[in-house]
Amino acid sequence: MKGASQEKFNNRKIIQKLRTFDNQRAVTIGLDVSLGLFGVHRMYLGTDLKVPIIYTLTIGGGGALWLVDLGLLIAVKDLTRFKNNPNVFMWNTAR
Repeated sequence: MKGASQEKFNNRKIIQKLRTFDNQRAVTIGLDVSLGLFGVHRMYLGTDLKVPIIYTLTIGGGGALWLVDLGLLIAVKDLTRFKNNPNVFMWNTAR
């Protein structure tokens, strides 16, 4: 019984580490590279449900949207302006 609670505690520590700034950026870039055509990186950043649906139906905007997103994720150090952005174009931060 003690082992299971210790395992839960270790899992919480791992999740907390994954949510740090640098790791979050790396995870977002990894999701964009692997599943960017479906907008999974945008779901990770917290967006409206319509955005991944549009990405999926247009296969990543014809391959252009996810590549531009990848360039932005690599170039920009602070991802906070992209979090919870409901716009299809990630770089359009006007709400």
